[in-house]
Amino acid sequence: MTDIVPRLDTIEFDQLVEQARGDIPRYAPDWTDHNLHDPGMTLIDLLAWIVDQQVFRAGFVGGRHRTAFAALLGRQATGPTPARGLIWPDRPVREGRFVAVGSDVVCQQHVDLDFALAWDDPASGSLYLPPVRLVGVGRTVDGVALAAPSASVSASGGGGSWTLGASGRLADTAVSLQFDGPLGATGPAQVALGIEVAPPPGPAPAPDDPAWGPVIWSYRVGTNRWDELDVVHDGTADLATTGVVVLAVPQTGGATGNSELRLGFARGFFPVAPQIRAVNVNVLPIVQRRRERPRSSVTATASPTRRSRSTPPISWGLRRSRSVGRSGRSRPTSPGRVPPTRTTSSTPITCCSATASTAADPGGTCRSRQAS
Repeated sequence: MTDIVPRLDTIEFDQLVEQARGDIPRYAPDWTDHNLHDPGMTLIDLLAWIVDQQVFRAGFVGGRHRTAFAALLGRQATGPTPARGLIWPDRPVREGRFVAVGSDVVCQQHVDLDFALAWDDPASGSLYLPPVRLVGVGRTVDGVALAAPSASVSASGGGGSWTLGASGRLADTAVSLQFDGPLGATGPAQVALGIEVAPPPGPAPAPDDPAWGPVIWSYRVGTNRWDELDVVHDGTADLATTGVVVLAVPQTGGATGNSELRLGFARGFFPVAPQIRAVNVNVLPIVQRRRERPRSSVTATASPTRRSRSTPPISWGLRRSRSVGRSGRSRPTSPGRVPPTRTTSSTPITCCSATASTAADPGGTCRSRQAS
């Protein structure tokens, strides 16, 4: 890409001196001694040095100037942000399990990299991993029911994608995700759903652009009535980008059988029809974090002998950034109090790009996919 900033510093000190010396016969014909010992040449050297400094300053475009130019275009620096990604499971868990937000996620191939289960800074609570599989996808586009996509597209993201109709005409469009069991637990739970979408054409959305959506999420078990769900976190920006949607699913209440999750678009604004590449449940959002060791404290007693207190355990903190010029470090969040109807596991999640295992699914496999 060509640099839009013009290059102004195109002449050097020696060139300025030679150019001035060559103009002496024209402007001062009586000046015939152009050697270095002549006092006039000293003045030419001084003037050339001053002009060279001015040219350099005019042609220098530093960070301060680029920040000002970007501000004229409505862009501001956001500062550093931690690396984030998604872990896509290849098989369902064997039994339902609660995983505390902030739990360690260990990659077997890169044990020196520290990751945690999190989607916001700070984040608290837990995710419920239901023992279900996505068994079907139903689409209604412009009021017409279409054939279900292949399982390879809807579950694992291989082989293609499917669109949701034309932009601006999504009022009669809905998507139904069918699972072979309930998504909820014996109590209120938060369930993560991973969605991979094709990037919309054109430049990336700007912060001041109109927001997409909203997408209306409804849930039912069997043939019960539909219940509209609250969205705890939407990392997809209403299907504008790949990410995880965390939904607050009500308790099952002893209900059994298949369940459905419906996506409605009647109330939303979608400049481009979303194009979905993959959908799956129990997709884990992770964030890379930094390990920090606190300083050891020393206490004095009444006796002359000083005793040093042992070094506290290593604390793990999430790195996060705020506005420009300000950065903070969040403390590790505790899982909090857990109702007696459920148990939250604090066992680290072990993951690898090829194989992964969890306490609920030993020997399971997963796929790591970067969130856009």
